[in-house]
Amino acid sequence: MVPIALGNDGMGSLRIPAANCGLVGLKPGYGTVPAGIGNGDWFGMSENGPLATTVEDARLMFAVLAGTVTAVAETEAIRPSGPGTRTIALSVRSPLAGVAVGRPYASAAREAAELLAGAGHQVRRADPRTPCG
Repeated sequence: MVPIALGNDGMGSLRIPAANCGLVGLKPGYGTVPAGIGNGDWFGMSENGPLATTVEDARLMFAVLAGTVTAVAETEAIRPSGPGTRTIALSVRSPLAGVAVGRPYASAAREAAELLAGAGHQVRRADPRTPCG
């Protein structure tokens, strides 16, 4: 219907349907898109982000939302300057009361964190506040 759309993601509302439909969905990092959602931001977990048919379209829409490009023709302005280190938050705590994160998923997350740390990134434990505690 459209090549790009704006969506909202707290626990996968953009990413999961996109993955199931062959689309690209992105939940930006907290504070990356300077548009507050308001009182319904689900304890700061919900963020606005792009839903697109291609990675390039998602990248461009994300750059516009984040305010890193002033015109569509300036796509070079949103390319990273090069490899660098990132700070990565890791949580294996379920955001839902009474629902545990399965061992295979928690193990996969920890393994990914170890790989990222081994690549020079800073990995920190961070359990965000959720509606259930």
